[in-house]
Amino acid sequence: MKEMKKILIILLALSIGLIQSSCTDEGKFNNPVHFDLENGSFIRFAQDPGLSAAVDLLNFNGTFVNATVEDVNKNTSSYSITLTASVGGNNYVVDDFVVINSFPANLTITMQMIADAAGFDVNSVDFGDKFDFTSKATRQDGVVFYAINPSYDSDTQTVGIGNTDMSNLEKPGYRDAMQFDFIFACPSFEIDELVGTYGFTETGFTIHYNTNVEIVAGGTANEFVIKDLFGHGAEFGAEYGTTLVKVGSNGTDITIAKQLAFNGSDANNFAAAYGPGSIEGSGLVFSCLGKVVFDITPTVAAGSFGSRHYVLDKI
Repeated sequence: MKEMKKILIILLALSIGLIQSSCTDEGKFNNPVHFDLENGSFIRFAQDPGLSAAVDLLNFNGTFVNATVEDVNKNTSSYSITLTASVGGNNYVVDDFVVINSFPANLTITMQMIADAAGFDVNSVDFGDKFDFTSKATRQDGVVFYAINPSYDSDTQTVGIGNTDMSNLEKPGYRDAMQFDFIFACPSFEIDELVGTYGFTETGFTIHYNTNVEIVAGGTANEFVIKDLFGHGAEFGAEYGTTLVKVGSNGTDITIAKQLAFNGSDANNFAAAYGPGSIEGSGLVFSCLGKVVFDITPTVAAGSFGSRHYVLDKI
């Protein structure tokens, strides 16, 4: 029995030691984002509101949103929406466009509300006009939660303003009401309107050898080709020279299946010999405006360079 007690004591001591050694020493772990975890403030739609980013202007009934929002963790004192609108080439920002202080509540956003708040004529809206809505939710203890992913700068040891995990904002199942956007789509996709020379209004992956690109018709009526998106085709070979884009049935949504697009071993752009690089992504096309907007993820065998945003405008 004495031997058995000794064994039990030894096992107990080992267990305590393992528990102590498995606990994280906050003094040795520099990222405070991972500590003091508790329920944040997060507002979502009570049911899927069926929102679509591309809105048919010709059949638009005047209402973008008419749905119930709810406080997921029942700890929110205030929910505020900031409107950012681009109408006719002019930009407008309206803080506290909508403020809700009790839940559940009905959230209604109409075109007339937007025009009145921003100060433009509601009849001036046209194809390609865009409306972004970003929110902040204030918890009952005063902590504000923004629709931004948490971040930490290890060099300065500072925590960014974001405190909402991106999975909550990007996965449809969460029905988040923290950020959403709308854009008035062209009435139809017309390849004859789209083809031509385009410049880079926004460039997300700065490995380009070119300043302009050509868009030409694809093999079918719902495809087009961006010729040599990065300029690597002319530099490194024809296999890098085309990006095939497929247009959805609504004439606005586009998808870019994974395909070879850039040379990941180019010494001018990369510190390592990564080999051939591919891209894949999705976005929107506006043939009546000569505009293509998309997000792509460049990848090489070693991994991904993350999502990169592009805007091409017809010259």
